[in-house]
Amino acid sequence: MESRVDVLDRTDETVLVQHNDRVPQFLFPKLEERGYTSETLEREEDVVTVIWIP
Repeated sequence: MESRVDVLDRTDETVLVQHNDRVPQFLFPKLEERGYTSETLEREEDVVTVIWIP
């Protein structure tokens, strides 16, 4: 399975919206390392993380 960071690296899309059942805390260092910015919103039913290149 391809990682989210790999998908971001190979796409021309400017924003990725990811839905999870918990905060993807291990993803954040990888995103920062590659120059991405993210914002996470914890909702009752899920967690939404938006990732983009600033």
